[in-house]
Amino acid sequence: QVLNTNYAQYVRPELEYRYYHNLTSESQFVYRAYGGLGYAYLNSDFVPYEKVFYSGGANELRAFNARKVGPGSYRDTLNFEQFGDIKLNANVEYRFDIVKKLKGAFFLDAGNVWFRESIPNRPGGQFDLGNLLPELAIGTGVGIRFDFTFFIFRIDGGIPLRDPSRDEGDRWVIDGVKFNTVIYNFGIGYPF
Repeated sequence: QVLNTNYAQYVRPELEYRYYHNLTSESQFVYRAYGGLGYAYLNSDFVPYEKVFYSGGANELRAFNARKVGPGSYRDTLNFEQFGDIKLNANVEYRFDIVKKLKGAFFLDAGNVWFRESIPNRPGGQFDLGNLLPELAIGTGVGIRFDFTFFIFRIDGGIPLRDPSRDEGDRWVIDGVKFNTVIYNFGIGYPF
């Protein structure tokens, strides 16, 4: 305790791999794989809310709203932020020049968050290696980057391809894509 208050005891290792494959001086493929695990111990039963993992948004699953993916196959009906103890993400992005200060990108993102243990009010949220692939959210899209040298302003438009919160036989959503299903994200700098 510190000042009669229990302090959080946890570990949160993260591992990230990035590979930049230059095709020409104006274009490249960028690959990213990311994993993280939160584990509370001793006087803590859970990882602090500020340190849990989220998925979706401008820097990872750009076809989904920020903090709205997962955990696992859990379906949120109350529109709360979703989080987990485990996070896995993979991204592929093709970057290219359009004109001098304007650049473009095509991307494909996949990932989700899970809990290490079963949580009663989050059915389907526990990590199970056998359900890893069926519970991945997948999205694709295009982006525009305004490169002002000292910073890059980014606009990405993504569409979901696979939504793990839907019923198991109905998770591929590409056939239901309409203009109003595009998720727009704004950011400063590259997502990875």
